[in-house]
Amino acid sequence: MFDPAANAAHPIVYVHRDKVRETEVDMHRGVASYWYLAMAQTCRHEYLRAAGLDIDAYIPVVIEAHAKYHRFLGPNDLYHIELRIRPERLGYTFLSDIINSHTGKLSHASALLIMFFRPDRTIVRRAIPEVGRIVAAGLDN
Repeated sequence: MFDPAANAAHPIVYVHRDKVRETEVDMHRGVASYWYLAMAQTCRHEYLRAAGLDIDAYIPVVIEAHAKYHRFLGPNDLYHIELRIRPERLGYTFLSDIINSHTGKLSHASALLIMFFRPDRTIVRRAIPEVGRIVAAGLDN
């Protein structure tokens, strides 16, 4: 079972800040569930680009996804995402905590196991220097 509290065992490698847009809320004036994963994906892509990885050179495939809703985020709420990375045998688990910046409380937590493939569909193993360097650089910060 996914335990969001376990995310804290891994250091934060990147923080993304943004605000909830009107297009991200549903008829109940809360963020629609699928947007939380889209927010986490945006953060992950920003981190990988900032770390120097050409994300267009690889095809990321989500092998396993866990998400847990905690608290409401509404239109124009400011939030930040704390990204952590856990290396796996094949791939990486990207741990994302979406936090309401005003209250400081956790709104949503997710864990996505992602494997990277080359365009020819061959797997990029953990030992690939470019990917390993990104994770190592992030964990040192």
